[in-house]
Amino acid sequence: MESGFARWFVRFSLFLSFFTNGFASGEWSGSQHAVLHGKLVKKYFKAPRVMQNPPFGWFVELDSVSQKKTVELFQNLSEKERAFFGDIDLKYMRLIADKFAIREWAHDHFETQVTLEGEISEPDLFGEWSSFKFTPEEVTPTITEKEKALACLALEENAWEPSSLNWTEEDLSDESLVLPDDQPEKLVPMTGKLILNVLNSDPDRGAIECGGYPIYSWVLKLDRKSFETACSTPVRAAFQMPATIRSFKNCDEMELTGGYDPEWLCDHVNQTVTVQGYLWHAHTGHHHTPVMMDIDPWFK
Repeated sequence: MESGFARWFVRFSLFLSFFTNGFASGEWSGSQHAVLHGKLVKKYFKAPRVMQNPPFGWFVELDSVSQKKTVELFQNLSEKERAFFGDIDLKYMRLIADKFAIREWAHDHFETQVTLEGEISEPDLFGEWSSFKFTPEEVTPTITEKEKALACLALEENAWEPSSLNWTEEDLSDESLVLPDDQPEKLVPMTGKLILNVLNSDPDRGAIECGGYPIYSWVLKLDRKSFETACSTPVRAAFQMPATIRSFKNCDEMELTGGYDPEWLCDHVNQTVTVQGYLWHAHTGHHHTPVMMDIDPWFK
């Protein structure tokens, strides 16, 4: 796992160097406000082959007049920016649907001609679809009262609820999951139902409707014995305690990270399986279960 982090860090450092050298001002030079016309369409993201209904993003397939605007916008960028964004698709604009009721409006007007007034922003450099992004301020047809009501309902259903954190001072001083430096990491078998979760929220790029991308998470829904193993196995990077693990709403789920064979995972989805690996603990917003399993130890 240490070597994998090192490889990621090198790649990210190279990107930062390229980004810094490519933009003298640190900002892109494009004109941002625009009125666009086109057809509202979906573009589906790559997904594991077992997923029947893959996630999608909303895009506007621009008409010829609006497409000329994006071509002109691209041509007016600096030479370095044109080289940086050189592979973008100027026929489409990704719709950022984080404004109130835009998602509900988009569902109602799929595959129809629409007019959008709003702000253009630069493409996502790491995204699957390379196109300019567009955040609408006004839309035609206009948003209906029914769409507003559905948006309010969605807000209520997705309201954040705090976890129950009934930890005691004794719980917080528990070091039973800290693996001593002189002991090797333990290879453990874990059994549970193999599930494929699709996560809509990326800590870096936001939710799919806000311009982000789906995260596919392979998870074991642990049986009772394996859950107790997760709560009692000392690990090299111990960021959790038995009490904090049990406080997670999805405490009995364990994400599989690292090099597990994606074809094998697809072949066994929704089946009860036993998988071997090394446990490690969640410690950032990118970690989706309190305990995770990797085929490699934390330190090789």
